[in-house]
Amino acid sequence: MNGQALKKILETATEENMKTGGASGPMSSLWEELPSHVAGPEWVAEVVNCAERMAEYIYDSEDIDEDQLTDWALDFANSEVEDYYVNINNRVQALSLWAYDELDEEVASSWSDTESTPTLNDLNMRYLYCAMRGLFECVARWAVAEFSELEEVEA
Repeated sequence: MNGQALKKILETATEENMKTGGASGPMSSLWEELPSHVAGPEWVAEVVNCAERMAEYIYDSEDIDEDQLTDWALDFANSEVEDYYVNINNRVQALSLWAYDELDEEVASSWSDTESTPTLNDLNMRYLYCAMRGLFECVARWAVAEFSELEEVEA
């Protein structure tokens, strides 16, 4: 995929577009890609931030594939938990990350048997990490699908 074209697709993930029309609006295909726990105004800002940050990884002249985008999800998630505990804890609460079984299962499976009993801060970091990695992967899948759809139209 052409980097410049992929960045143009990511630029459409604006706060205005995300809030317009809901399931039938301009970003309906992105909303469909996102898990059920991604909902509400706090998440709109997170999705927009994710798309903006993803675009920063891409060079206009570069050819990108979906695997490369997925690999960047780990870097993105790591950068999102490099913050003060209070900020991480506040984001976890604002995004209601503790309320979803699928996220609980991912966090539980990410914990190794050799790690000590986690503190609340450890858990909140892991919840935020898993949520942001998953968000990045969803936005990446959406961007790839949009790119493929544009290619088909142009062909």
